Amino acid sequence: MEPNFSDYVALIYNRFEAFVQSEASAKTPPYGYEHQEMLVFFMWMQFKKIYEFKAQWRWLKQHPEALTHLGWESVPHRTTLSRRHKAYTRSFRSLLHFWGDQRDVRGSHQPSALERG
Repeated sequence: MEPNFSDYVALIYNRFEAFVQSEASAKTPPYGYEHQEMLVFFMWMQFKKIYEFKAQWRWLKQHPEALTHLGWESVPHRTTLSRRHKAYTRSFRSLLHFWGDQRDVRGSHQPSALERG
C-alpha cells in the first residue's frame, strides 16, 4: 500500500515533536506550534516539487482535504504563504538539519550532507 498525504503529515508531525523536544533540551528558544502546520505544508510542497507560492495556493484550492490534515479552516492567500515561508526559513533549516543528523532505527549514524563534505 502506498503512503498518502495523511501518512506523510503524521510522520512529519511526529518528527517535528522530536525536534521541538530537542530544541527545548538544548536551552534554545522553543519553536511554537504555530509553526508546525506551515512547516509541514512547506515540506509537503517541497516533496511534491511545487515551489512557487501561486502554485502552492492552487494546489490547496484543488485539495481541500489537506486543510483538514493541516488544521486550517481556509486556504491562506498566496502572499501569506510567501511571507510565512520567508519568516520560517531559519526554523525550516534548523528542522532539516535536525532530521539530517538523526540516527536510523538500528542506531547507526546517518551522516548529514555537511559531514559527507
